[in-house]
Amino acid sequence: MLNKNKNYFINFVYLSIFAISLAFLEAAVVIYLRQIYYPQGFQFSLEVTLTNRMFYIEILRELSTLIIIIFAALLSGQKFMDRFAYFIYIFAIWDIFYYIFLKLTTDWPSSFLTWDVLFLIPVPWTAPVLFPIISSVTMIVISIFLYNLYQKYSLSNLSKLEWSLLSTSAFIIFISFIWG
Repeated sequence: MLNKNKNYFINFVYLSIFAISLAFLEAAVVIYLRQIYYPQGFQFSLEVTLTNRMFYIEILRELSTLIIIIFAALLSGQKFMDRFAYFIYIFAIWDIFYYIFLKLTTDWPSSFLTWDVLFLIPVPWTAPVLFPIISSVTMIVISIFLYNLYQKYSLSNLSKLEWSLLSTSAFIIFISFIWG
């Protein structure tokens, strides 16, 4: 059992390092984009200055980030539940550290209540920075709980009710971001 716990801990350490590195890369790209498109300073609400071409490139950049996170989770886990737990863990760590790196390098956001464009897929998501941070902390807790629960009891999947509750809550969060 000790070896299994050691591997569990090491997997989460490696995935944390991966997610933190990806977060810095993402923050650096956003810093460069803001410097190009908002040299006077980045403020919400934004005037759209991206051309259609640049807007689509930005969507593809976001999609590429998601694909990288998905494949890191797929390569890290052996069972679906491991992979799902790893995915939401990586995403959450990446999201939190993205904002940490923006704060450390540009002193933005000025507070947790500063509004941001969080994502562009399928439509722009907007909310105060605090909301994705809360969502990410919740995702970390859920991922560790799921991983531990399914490893301890050798379970293979959530029940239909559990999936329904998880999907419904994720949908409510999604709707709140896109209607923000």
